[in-house]
Amino acid sequence: MQFLATTWTRWSTDVAGRELPFTAINERYVALEKVDGWLDEGLTETQIAKIWNQGHTGPCSAGVNSHGVAYDSCAYVRQILARL
Repeated sequence: MQFLATTWTRWSTDVAGRELPFTAINERYVALEKVDGWLDEGLTETQIAKIWNQGHTGPCSAGVNSHGVAYDSCAYVRQILARL
């Protein structure tokens, strides 16, 4: 799932009320619970893909991060929507 440590702490605590051990089963559980929650809130698939990739539902962003890694959240969203 590629959770950042800070995201894992926040999201697993949101879902379970405490930070869960970082295991494959818990990753899947937390991811599914978060997505289900966003769907229940009325977010669209596009908004959820943006949150997953860039952390917010605002405009897409692209560039190179401070570690030299290229990113393009619009391309990510298009890939996710094509798979749906």
